Amino acid sequence: MRINVEEKLIEQIDRNTLMIDNEIQNFLESDEGQNIRADIQLLNEMGFNKKMINKVYILLRPENIERAIDYMTEINGKYQHNFLDSTNPKEKNLCFICKRPRQNHMDYIPNDVLNEENINFNTNEFDLVNEDIIEENKKSNDISDECEVCFEEINKEDKIKNAIPCGHLFCTHCWFNYLKTSILDAKVDEIKCMNHGCKEYISNEFILKQISEDNNLIEKYLKFKRRSEIIKDENKKLCPNPDCDSYLQKSENSKYVKCENGHIYCYECLKPPHGNKSCDYTLEKEFMKWKEGKRVKRCPRCKIYTEKNEGCNHMTCVSCKYQWCWLCEGKYSYGHYDAGKCSGQQFTKADSIEEIEKKKIIVDYIKYLVVYYFLLKNQSK
Repeated sequence: MRINVEEKLIEQIDRNTLMIDNEIQNFLESDEGQNIRADIQLLNEMGFNKKMINKVYILLRPENIERAIDYMTEINGKYQHNFLDSTNPKEKNLCFICKRPRQNHMDYIPNDVLNEENINFNTNEFDLVNEDIIEENKKSNDISDECEVCFEEINKEDKIKNAIPCGHLFCTHCWFNYLKTSILDAKVDEIKCMNHGCKEYISNEFILKQISEDNNLIEKYLKFKRRSEIIKDENKKLCPNPDCDSYLQKSENSKYVKCENGHIYCYECLKPPHGNKSCDYTLEKEFMKWKEGKRVKRCPRCKIYTEKNEGCNHMTCVSCKYQWCWLCEGKYSYGHYDAGKCSGQQFTKADSIEEIEKKKIIVDYIKYLVVYYFLLKNQSK
């Protein structure tokens, strides 16, 4: 009997879609999912594609709604998320998240400008496979042959290759996309298993194994990992020079120290040598100069300075994650811009409710003058 390949393909795609929808529903019912339900509902009301919203929160895990909007926004023909290969054979060369080709993404680099000098990396230098885990997974009847993200069947070789201590199983394709997203977002410190709710951390050796065919990605991972280790060290600080990957070593003899590349900074305030002037004076003077002409406010909770240069008036502090309204500086909650003094002002460009009211008075007065002018003009005729 002849098998209709097209029908089988459609059946498999529909089955995968249903399972992904179930995974999304499970995520929304989890503790992490409940915290972002309001954001997802708001994004739906703003007109963003529902499936795209779900994929962004499942795979990219934005820290706030503004970041989620960035991921789903196309600026100058480029989507603000990295290209992830679609698992659907009918959508080959299209992104799994937005269904657009690679050249419509911010991480696209034309072939003629790619750097051919790649770093050499030998995976044999690492103990990349935990033999105990492999043997345990071979004997276990509970281990599924399907990836927990895309639900595609995994062959025996990849099943052993991708084994992790917690027992959750994902295909090589999904591991690569997950790790790529984490690395490009500089989230390399303690990467967890993809299964929501699982607290298993992925080893450094396992990560290097999964990305071993992408030398540029390996280079970024090692760079961000090194930066993370420097930040954790109480006696080291990253060199403030933007073109320098070195660090400053704390010294007991002087607060002015030199990095490996010869840049000299004050270890306390990370500014160039400032003589007998205190670090507080130097920082305050520099900050006040920078602050001129900018829209800057303090976070109502932790008091850290926050600059606003675009976007809506729903703010999320980068330090304490407190959500607040830029206009009234009150705590943000779902429906904040649907009622009260901030009603309808979510996307209004202003720094306070008082400023909006003053602008309204001026506009009303101008309208009055225009009407009065035409009345006088008609009377003169």
